[in-house]
Formats: sequence, structure tokens, C-alpha cells
Amino acid sequence: MELIAKIFGVSREAVRLWLNQAGIPTRDRIYAVKTRGARKRINVREIRRQLKQMFPEVETLLS
Repeated sequence: MELIAKIFGVSREAVRLWLNQAGIPTRDRIYAVKTRGARKRINVREIRRQLKQMFPEVETLLS
């Protein structure tokens, strides 16, 4: 969570909200998501792409 927040320069609350919207249950220190027993790394590029789609105004923060 802190890692993602740092990457995007947003608050941990914002990250938690976004992950919850994406249907990913959040614990405070989530760096990887459990999917069907396997651990799936959160793909930063994918997150940025989705975030840009959801919040166009974030574009400037991520450039």
C-alpha cells in the first residue's frame, strides 16, 4: 500500500479506495494480490494505465 502510494504520490486512503473499487481486498501492507492460491504481483504499468483512465486529472501527477 505504501509502495503504491509512493509510486503515485497519492495518499494510502486513495490507494485503498481505488483497490477496493477494483475488487481487491486491502490489508495495510498489500504488495501482491492473492488469486486462486497463487500470488500475483501488482503490475505498476497496468495500475497507472487504469488510474489514468479512471482519473484523467491524475495524468499530470504521473508524468
